[in-house]
Amino acid sequence: MRMFFLRMWVMCRRLCGGPQHDRDRHMQCERQIESLLSQANPFATWNERANWMIDVAA
Repeated sequence: MRMFFLRMWVMCRRLCGGPQHDRDRHMQCERQIESLLSQANPFATWNERANWMIDVAA
């Protein structure tokens, strides 16, 4: 019985979030990617570029 309610709760969250929730999440990711790309510097030292790659991977 408990699993049934948990599954129903998950379905309700998915339905209530809907496309708007996905769009908001994509917009947030887009802002983060834009911020990371603006920090990229091809003339930076190797350590700075390595740290930038770590940030990208995170």
